[in-house]
This record gives sequence, structure tokens and C-alpha cells, in this order.
Amino acid sequence: MQAGEPTWMQTIYDRLKRTLYFLLPVVICAGLLPVLAFFSVGAGYTVWSSVPHGWSVEAFLQYGDGRSPYARVHLPPLITDQAYDVSLQLSVPTIPSNLELGNFMAALEILTPSNKSLAFARRPYLLLPTKTWFSLSNPAVLQLDLGLLSDFVPPSSSPIDAYIELGRKDAWKSLGEGQGRELTVQHLYVKGNVKPSGIRAILASYPMSTSVISTAIFFLISSFALCISLIPMLRTRTSTVWPPPNAARIRSNSEPRTLKKRTSTPSLKVERNEVSRQPARITVVPLN
Repeated sequence: MQAGEPTWMQTIYDRLKRTLYFLLPVVICAGLLPVLAFFSVGAGYTVWSSVPHGWSVEAFLQYGDGRSPYARVHLPPLITDQAYDVSLQLSVPTIPSNLELGNFMAALEILTPSNKSLAFARRPYLLLPTKTWFSLSNPAVLQLDLGLLSDFVPPSSSPIDAYIELGRKDAWKSLGEGQGRELTVQHLYVKGNVKPSGIRAILASYPMSTSVISTAIFFLISSFALCISLIPMLRTRTSTVWPPPNAARIRSNSEPRTLKKRTSTPSLKVERNEVSRQPARITVVPLN
């Protein structure tokens, strides 16, 4: 091994260093992808939870208190500035006392926990017997949907209650065989249907699709931002590691050495002293 040539350990170290320099951004990206996926799922769930949904709460009527059957229930949390249509769903048995009752009143009042009235509605209804195509007799139970409040907008997200009252004020009077003038109800539900508008209408129509699309968009944008943030690191490491520090030394050792012959010689200036030859002069002296 000639002097100045790298050892095999130095070569392996340089290659490992170069590999680690390039693997570090990949490891960072792979470690952050599960975090981005978690936050993306959270974003989709946030969109899904913000979509207004309908609700239904069961109420239990109170009888025998010397007044019309009544009930008070807690409503689920409602979205502020969202319109709701509130109605009552009743399962009424087709017994003679209900069919002979005639008109009855259904009252619904939305209250705060401090008994402050937010909305009130009271309407008359009539229970009529119905017959199906498969049977000439009346069904055992009739399903009634009594719409009372329309476009109810909760002023705040604080808890609210619903007070329901069904029947007649003259319940003390008797019918037929002495039954009281009150409505017998098997099941009662307070139901709220959302009336979305604008973007909320699209979200309410396709809640699952919008949540999935939101998750995908959040993940793509966050992944793109992560790649953009890693580009300067990759460029810095590429310029630092490539070419490797011993590339020039390895290249000079691997190439055959050629000796260049010097062709240039120092110029010598030769100065010649030219001797000027002048013709000899002959002087003739006369003899006396």
C-alpha cells in the first residue's frame, strides 16, 4: 500500500457515514408518518363530530297526579345556530278509551335548568282508527308523529330540558263506562331533526364521506409539508457527503501515473560582440 492511500477501515467508515447521512431523513420521515396519520384521523373525527345529527330521547309520562300526563327529559347537547324541528313520536294503543277520546292537546316547552322558557308550542290532535290492506280490523298500536316546534335554534350549547304534556284539561269527566278522559300512551319519544343549510347541508348528507375526505386531505397536506421541510436537510447532506472526502485521493491512486516530459528549455541569450574592422591607415613619411 502506497503512502497516502486510505485503509480498508477508512473506506468502510466513509461509506457507512455516507449511508447514515442519507438514512437519517428517511428515518425521521418514517417516524413522523404514524404521528401524521393519527392527527389525520383526529381531524376526520372532528369533522364528523361537528356534523349536526338528529336525536331521539325517550320520555316517561307521569299519570295520576290530578293533571294531564306529563314528562320532563334532558335533551342531548345541541349545536348553536343550528335549526331543529322538534316533534313527539307516540305509540298509542287502539283501545276504546283512546278512540273515544276525541281531540286532545299536545304541549311542548323547551326550558333551561333554571326553568327559563326558550320555546313553547301547543296544538290539538285527533286519534283516528286506521285499517290496513291485510286486515279489516284496527292495528293494536298506532304510531303518531306530532310536529310541534319548527326551526328551533338553541341560543347556546348549555344543557336544556323538554317538558311534555298530553291529554285534556277536563280529564275529570268520564267516557262510556267511566274511563277518564286521558290519553293512554305506550311509548313516547322526543325527536329532533336537523335542518342544515349551506356547507352543513353537504356535511349532514354525506357525513362519512366528508370525514374520510378530510382525513385524506389533512394527511396529504401534512406529508407534503414534511417533505418540504426535509429538502434543505437532504441538499445540505448531499453537498457535504458527495463527492466523498477521499474521492480525489482514490481517483488519483487508481489512475496510472504518467510522467510529463518537459519540453520547454530556458532561453539563452547569446550576445555577440561584433568587432568592427576598420581599414588600416598607412602614413607615408618623406625622406630627406
